[in-house]
Amino acid sequence: MIKVRLWGELEEVNKLAELISGLTPRIRVLSCSRNYSDRGASVYNRVYIEVELHSAATINKDFEQSLAPIKQPKT
Repeated sequence: MIKVRLWGELEEVNKLAELISGLTPRIRVLSCSRNYSDRGASVYNRVYIEVELHSAATINKDFEQSLAPIKQPKT
């Protein structure tokens, strides 16, 4: 598991969190925190994400299994 802290302006942080979540099946997002504002007059926010990386072998195996229901037997 890898813990990632995103820190930046609210819109950018949310966009990057969305992009990371869309990297499946290479990355599995285990958890994503709410936005935390920096203290004081800062315009920056933080989001904490926990992710898990999948190896290429796991990705290929999962991909093949996902195709199994749509594969047609040869006649």
